[in-house]
Amino acid sequence: MYQRRPPCRPGNRQVKRMTDFTRRANLRVVYQSTDISADLQPFLLSWSYTEGLEQADDLQITVEDADGRWMNAWMPERGDRIRADILLSDGDGPRRLPCGLFSVDGHEHQGPPDTMTIKAVSADVNSNVRREKRSKAWSKVSLRQVAEKIAAGARLRLNWQAGINSVYQKLSQSNQSDMEFLLKLCAREGLRVKVGDGQITVFPQKKFDAAAGVLTIRKGTDAVLSHSFKRDSVDTYRAAVIRYRDEKRKKVLEYTYNRPGAPADGQTLRITERCESLAEARRIAPARLMAANRGLMTADITMVGDERLLSGLNVKVAGWGRYDGKYAVEETAHAGPAYTTALKLRQVT
Repeated sequence: MYQRRPPCRPGNRQVKRMTDFTRRANLRVVYQSTDISADLQPFLLSWSYTEGLEQADDLQITVEDADGRWMNAWMPERGDRIRADILLSDGDGPRRLPCGLFSVDGHEHQGPPDTMTIKAVSADVNSNVRREKRSKAWSKVSLRQVAEKIAAGARLRLNWQAGINSVYQKLSQSNQSDMEFLLKLCAREGLRVKVGDGQITVFPQKKFDAAAGVLTIRKGTDAVLSHSFKRDSVDTYRAAVIRYRDEKRKKVLEYTYNRPGAPADGQTLRITERCESLAEARRIAPARLMAANRGLMTADITMVGDERLLSGLNVKVAGWGRYDGKYAVEETAHAGPAYTTALKLRQVT
């Protein structure tokens, strides 16, 4: 499972009732190696830190600009570096949620009253890894080698937690950014990707889903501010059929993967994708089936802020009847200074 940096004193304490308190949090900001938290505080209106899978982490800081200093001498420059931490102190003692390292991607000035929102992302904005479309032929290369090359091009470290390292005779990157290409390649192998804190982490979804829930979110007893559940109209796929070409026999063959324990009346997922062998088809079909069934039941829950909640973890949901169960955290948005955490969840089956 993808391992996030643990917040201070992670524990497994009970989430307090909404009526018990309104949690507040402070933001520590190190800008271009200088701690500007004290200078920033008189102007700070709000902040948000959004992190999730298959996307770069996002940091936004909104300040008031009545005297115009943010549109002049204090205007941030694209590519400037920010390191941020969310600081909490309440009955459970001081804690810190490290948000990681960011690169300023832009800013927006509005008024009246005059405000500026500074926007930053966890990938280096001066690299072309996210935006530049390119076409490239790869040959005799492993998945890890592709990931290493793309991470290096983005000026990021590679944190390789995948249990596999598939080798390809040929790969075609066609009018895709490097990050799009890597995400697609990992998805077909049943792997997830996280971009944050100066690194690209690759880890297996199956191990991620198997992990226990870090806490239970209970309707009516926990600090739940709002919730919504959604069931997709598409039925769960019970099997996947993939076509591949056997070069030795010079013919197109099919491989069928049946999901263990799947209901007999489920749909069959038909995959049209290049495979070089039966071994590759056997590897790709379960991963594609798992991805297709991902997100059939989803939830959005906003809570009084909880620094333990991060993507790559699981939670349990209780008190919502047939919506109850284990859910994977796909994305979180931590916002303040009145600290809230908004979760995007998918049910783990």
